[in-house]
Amino acid sequence: MGRPKRSKSVKACPNADQWMRKQPNAARNLRRIIKLMDGRYEGCYQGYINRATNFVEYRFDAAEGERRFRHVQLFARQKHVVVRFTLFAKRARQGPGISKTLKNAHGNDYYALEFAVAAHTSLDELDAFLRTTVTFSRDQVEHPSRGSAGDKSHNAARTPLGKRTPRAAIDRAEQRAAKELAEPITSEDDARERELRAVFLRRGQGTFRKILLHAYEKRCAVTGCTMEEVLEAAHIIPYNGEDTNRCDNGLLLRADVHTLFDLGLLWVNREMKVEVANALRRTEYGKLHGTGLRLPADTASRPHPKHLKRHAQIASDLREARR
Repeated sequence: MGRPKRSKSVKACPNADQWMRKQPNAARNLRRIIKLMDGRYEGCYQGYINRATNFVEYRFDAAEGERRFRHVQLFARQKHVVVRFTLFAKRARQGPGISKTLKNAHGNDYYALEFAVAAHTSLDELDAFLRTTVTFSRDQVEHPSRGSAGDKSHNAARTPLGKRTPRAAIDRAEQRAAKELAEPITSEDDARERELRAVFLRRGQGTFRKILLHAYEKRCAVTGCTMEEVLEAAHIIPYNGEDTNRCDNGLLLRADVHTLFDLGLLWVNREMKVEVANALRRTEYGKLHGTGLRLPADTASRPHPKHLKRHAQIASDLREARR
């Protein structure tokens, strides 16, 4: 069987959309949980599932490298949302959540860990648990102890990510760039085409850039520059498919500032203020340090704090890798 039809927009799933409109309180509860989980989610296949049922289902597939969970399902009932982590193996009853043994459509046992979240329930416990999974927190370094079995599982899940060190990523990027530059230019037209292609790719042509131009009123979020030709769509968490082309995962930046942002030499702190690496403090970019980010008027379009936190960690790793 193939994957069930799903979409990140509930409007694309008529059955789910109808249920959500009839159950506004339950819908609000589900949306706040999705917002929390989506802020940490590392995969690229998620969304509402269009099934004619008396509840709404939303699913997150496991990210690459995840060895604890097959997927996570959210079942929205009238009074609460069940957050079910389907496990690869039986888990001892430790920590938050309720361990369950369930049966699939074929009558075979499978294992799950569930959280029941009512509208008035704090999301702190669920948030703390999300920090212990690859799927929802690759950027985390320290994790709460969950016993020897839990530690073994989590370490195994993180092992493949060790191959993706910032230094290795820098080396691969430099090698690709060198290969591109090594190819001879056969004509003046070829040179022009290559430059234009590089500019278009860099600026982020398409819907993502248009969304950011509208949200930021065609002004650089850091410098206030209004020259549209040099404004680029910057991803806060690096591009990983269409799902990362979200307004709250983007900044409209002047081309040179975008370069510094991607290189980890410029980032945004939790107070929404710009920080500049020490190496740039005595350059013309030093004056940007401590300036406030220019935010969209629409709060939903503003950069997600967790995305900025993730980028700040990536920036720190990149600077460390260059030492």
